[in-house]
Amino acid sequence: NATPVEEWRAIPGYEGLYEVSDLGRVKSLERMVQGRFGLLRVPERIGYGSVHKSTGYFRVGLSRDGGCEQIHVHRAVMLAFVGPLPEGMHTCHNNGDRADNRLANLRYDTVSSNRLDSVLHGTNHETAKTHCPQGHPYDQENTYYNNRPDRPGRGRRCRECNRIRCAAKHQERRRRLAQGVA
Repeated sequence: NATPVEEWRAIPGYEGLYEVSDLGRVKSLERMVQGRFGLLRVPERIGYGSVHKSTGYFRVGLSRDGGCEQIHVHRAVMLAFVGPLPEGMHTCHNNGDRADNRLANLRYDTVSSNRLDSVLHGTNHETAKTHCPQGHPYDQENTYYNNRPDRPGRGRRCRECNRIRCAAKHQERRRRLAQGVA
């Protein structure tokens, strides 16, 4: 049972300051910095970052030249080990776990593939819904899909709500015709 060796690489743009490992940990390297009262020693620290409360992704603050930048740990891992993010691509978690930032669990892929992954992993909030906002079930008989790109609001639709909406439109049209209003 040999323990895997953790490989560390410099985070591009932060060479000599920060490194990231293939296990998703971030290391602040030991260094001397100019403080208000002279040179200060900053010790080496290793951590995973902190979870952003609205996105659920781990991120870490990296300081350089008097400024600080928040970056996602999964993006730092891919940048250091694979290279820059290709245009139009996303950094994807293979198992759908945003806390699992190991290199073996990450890949660059399309936005569409990333969204399909979220459905497969059960992390897509839309697919977790079992009923429409009016309380009708999203079951095989009561669900249809609006996949026309020229129409807003693509995705699952409730047949019962559509029936009620269409009936109300027809009733309004009949009322207007009876009043002589076109």
